[in-house]
Amino acid sequence: MGKLISFFFLLAVLISLGACQSPSDTAPDSQESANSETTSAPESEDPSGSQQGQTSEDTTASGTSENQDDAQPDSTVKTVVLYLPNDTADGLEQLEIELEPTAENLVDALVQHGALPEGTQVNSFAIADGTGQLDLSSQFASALQATGTAGESMYLACLVNTLTQALDIAAVRLTCDGEILETGHSYYDEPIEFFDWETPEQTSAS
Repeated sequence: MGKLISFFFLLAVLISLGACQSPSDTAPDSQESANSETTSAPESEDPSGSQQGQTSEDTTASGTSENQDDAQPDSTVKTVVLYLPNDTADGLEQLEIELEPTAENLVDALVQHGALPEGTQVNSFAIADGTGQLDLSSQFASALQATGTAGESMYLACLVNTLTQALDIAAVRLTCDGEILETGHSYYDEPIEFFDWETPEQTSAS
């Protein structure tokens, strides 16, 4: 009987020892797993922070570009002087307007103000050695042929004076549809210089 009791007592001790050792054996594995999760955590980054930073940089760059565009002035538009017939058609008056000074724009402006015949258009224009080579449509030649010498001189003065002053050239050589300008009164095979007519004080377009 005493041996049986001793056997059961010994068995109970062995079972108790086995139970105590089991948690301690598994603890390191759990700790290593936790450490592994803790170590790998920093590798995961919040993409929203990077995206927000990129968006902020893009917005700043866009705003800077827009500000630079707004700050750039339109340097092609300038104040130019149109030479127009006065009320009595015996002299010229000057009118200041704002436009891009090209031969096409200047001729169009003169037509609009009645200083050149209706339908007059620029076929081509070039500058060589300070002289402008201007080729106009046939409407200009037809109008000069149909008017008197005074009207012819007025048309030419308005045209030549406006172009020489606005384009900073010394003279204008005129052709119409590629042919030398001939009106029946004159044959214009030489460059035409500024008409030195007295003009009243300049006025500005309202």
